Amino acid sequence: TPRERPQPAAARAGGEPHAADHGAGQATITVATLPTGDHTLTAHYGGDGANGPSSSAAVTHTVTPAATITSLDLSPAGSSVYGNAVTVTATVSSTDSPLVPGGHVQFFDGPTSIGTAELDPTGTGSWTMPSPAVGTYDLHATYLPAAGFAASGSAHEAHVVAPAATTTDLTASAGTTTFGESVTLTAHVVAVGSPGTPMGSVTFRDGGTVLGTASVDGTGAASLITSDLAVGSRTLVAEYAGTANFDPSMSAGLSHTVVPASVLVAIGDTPDPSVFGTTVTIDVTVTAVAPGTGVPTGTVIVRDGATVVATLPLDVAGTASADISGLAVGPHTLEATYVGDGDFAAGTGSTTHTVVADTATVDLVSSNTNVAYTAPVTFTATVTGTGTATPTGTVAFRVGAQVLATVPLDAGGVARLTTATLPYGTSVVVAEYSGDAGFAAASDFVNQTVNATGTGVTLTANPAAPAVGAPVTLTATVVGTSSAAVPTGTVTFFDGSLVLGSAPVDASGQATVARGFDRSLHQLRAEFAGTPGWSPSTSAVLPLVPDRVTTALSLAGSPTSVAAGAPVTWTATIAAAPGAPAPTGTVELWSGATHLASAPLTRGSTSVTVAAPAATGAWVVTATYDGDLSYEPAATTASVTVAAAATTTLAATATGFVAD
Repeated sequence: TPRERPQPAAARAGGEPHAADHGAGQATITVATLPTGDHTLTAHYGGDGANGPSSSAAVTHTVTPAATITSLDLSPAGSSVYGNAVTVTATVSSTDSPLVPGGHVQFFDGPTSIGTAELDPTGTGSWTMPSPAVGTYDLHATYLPAAGFAASGSAHEAHVVAPAATTTDLTASAGTTTFGESVTLTAHVVAVGSPGTPMGSVTFRDGGTVLGTASVDGTGAASLITSDLAVGSRTLVAEYAGTANFDPSMSAGLSHTVVPASVLVAIGDTPDPSVFGTTVTIDVTVTAVAPGTGVPTGTVIVRDGATVVATLPLDVAGTASADISGLAVGPHTLEATYVGDGDFAAGTGSTTHTVVADTATVDLVSSNTNVAYTAPVTFTATVTGTGTATPTGTVAFRVGAQVLATVPLDAGGVARLTTATLPYGTSVVVAEYSGDAGFAAASDFVNQTVNATGTGVTLTANPAAPAVGAPVTLTATVVGTSSAAVPTGTVTFFDGSLVLGSAPVDASGQATVARGFDRSLHQLRAEFAGTPGWSPSTSAVLPLVPDRVTTALSLAGSPTSVAAGAPVTWTATIAAAPGAPAPTGTVELWSGATHLASAPLTRGSTSVTVAAPAATGAWVVTATYDGDLSYEPAATTASVTVAAAATTTLAATATGFVAD
């Protein structure tokens, strides 16, 4: 026991000094910082002025780690929406030590470490999952102890991260567009209750038709440029497909109007000008007028004025082509009308076209360039052009100024004339084409020789056995020896060298004269004089001896009633036959067998007076004529009544009698 207060003693634990004051010869210190493990403790007295230093014997002391408890808190607890942060907080405390555990806490999702945090002075450490994926998490923490503290683990906490709901809004760059015009559709996808930005894709639809799909960018926007909208009132929607972290959503319908695109119709014509009858190629191109795009489909109607000349379908390039013909000579306005197809409006384009007349060529051919007069010959005129059209109109066939005939062209452009009236000699036959609306006039000629045709004459007499002086019709029939045509000209009739007369040949080929002839022999013939084209000819001689005329003898007595012995004048008359000379000769009168008288004829008549016989009654007298060169013999009778000669009669008057 020192007499004076000693200086503080120094204690050592594991070589580390800890100073302590002493009182009553003792010094005490409380140490809470000994690390775990075994420690050798010694006390060292430093001495004082009255006491020297000293050291205690070593004391062994063991420090064990303090037990800990780790608790886990989640914020938010239980569940969260994707895109929101989830903070996991672990609090570590010691049940054996008043000290706050230090060190670190490691956080786990199931067996997987998700992070480590250092404990703060309050024994708390936190780890924040900024935007955990959708799913169920098994969260827990393990205390990684500092020296002096034992490890511990928290209980497991379940946490569910649900996908974030979304809304989709659709806008368009324009409310009305032209068919084929591009429009930009933009969908904005927004997460509901989440700061996250949805990713994934948006499908754009026009009703049930998918227009396209676009990816959502970092701002939640997806855009599609499309020109595929059909004409009409459209209802457009944007459908966000969603992801594992964001629910799908669909926009409200967006009304949009698409109007038909205007078109430009171009029409070309080749060649221009064209020759009548040739083919003209029409090329039509229909294109969309900006902002419209695409290739029009459907039909183009090509008109020449009001006349439809072609109806053409457009091909896949929006073009149509056709070869047309039949355009009339002159200027034309060719108009192509596109009828539209629903997506493209109707449109019209036009061009002018000129058709010039074609040059016609006439080829005239004779079936025989050397024929007999009146023999038929056929002329064929073929009219052609340079193109495919066939000329129409007429061909006039003429010789000199004389038009033989005007003949219309047939469907093949051919005109034919068969004629037997060509003039005698060599002529130039011309075929003159009149031209038509598409062809100019043209002509051709051929030299034609017509030789004289031989003739024959036949002479007949009617009646063939005439009476003297009776009219005889002499008929000359003139025929061509090699032609059915009737010769023209004059026939002269002869009796020997005596000209009886002349007559023209009529349409039947006959010429006639009428004459009476006496009883002599007549040598008759007919001579055809010939005309240009007809050779002269003479008939065979026709002998003619007329028969005598039947005599018409008449006899009359005057007076017709006479007294016996009274004179009676008998007159005999022979009528001269037409054309015959007056009868000559003598008429003999007879009363029975009694010759009464001979009476010479004078100009066909004679009279003689003879006394009536004594016998009363009918006195029959016969006249006989012996004939002459021209008249046949004849006889006739006539009678007169002969009464008794007159006597003196006494007349007596009687009463009571009436004369009968």
